[in-house]
Amino acid sequence: MSRPFPPPRSRPRRRVGGPLFAALVSGLAASAAAGCRENLSTLPSGVGPGTLAPALSVSPERDTTVDSTGVLRVRVQVDDRVRLRLVSLQVLDATFTFSPVAPFDTTLDAAFSFPLDRFKHSSFRYYARASNILDHETVSDTVTVTVR
Repeated sequence: MSRPFPPPRSRPRRRVGGPLFAALVSGLAASAAAGCRENLSTLPSGVGPGTLAPALSVSPERDTTVDSTGVLRVRVQVDDRVRLRLVSLQVLDATFTFSPVAPFDTTLDAAFSFPLDRFKHSSFRYYARASNILDHETVSDTVTVTVR
């Protein structure tokens, strides 16, 4: 029976710690560090999904005069890149608060109708507020509605 390989004692031993191995290890370490440098760098400020407050719009968005016969419709639209935590509409010391329907909502579009007959010959003000789960908040301008 012949052996295809020489017996273990007759094989020459190679040292693992030679200069070729050291150069290979240092080259691999240098290339790994260069590749990681880009991934470990910090993002510039203002970049990324969690750096902005929710985008909020209210309609009507400017002071307005309306007749007392009818209904005023106020529309609140909110959009956020992360997740909404709270959206509220403040009217005459009353607060309408809306929690997003699903735990991962990033948009909300709501409309409210206010009968104007009880505000005849007076005015009221409203504004909207929205915040996301990272506590970034947006508040709209205050809108004054004058009822004739």
